[in-house]
Amino acid sequence: ATAEQQLAGRYKVQGYPTIKMFPGGAKTYSDAMDYQGGRTAADIVQAVLAEVDRTGLPKPIPELVSEEVLKENCSGHNHIC
Repeated sequence: ATAEQQLAGRYKVQGYPTIKMFPGGAKTYSDAMDYQGGRTAADIVQAVLAEVDRTGLPKPIPELVSEEVLKENCSGHNHIC
């Protein structure tokens, strides 16, 4: 929270360790939810899977039917390939 104060402020991070979760679907800074569960990997995975079940919004997987669709979905910072 000290090295990236502006980013920490957007997500209302006040110290470490802080874990935030986001609901499925489109997101804004205000959608960040404080994670209150256990801190083991199993606890965090369980909470994430429960959130996916709750929101029911898995990320769509596009059918790669053309070079254009391939480039659109497999390049940049949000790629799936």
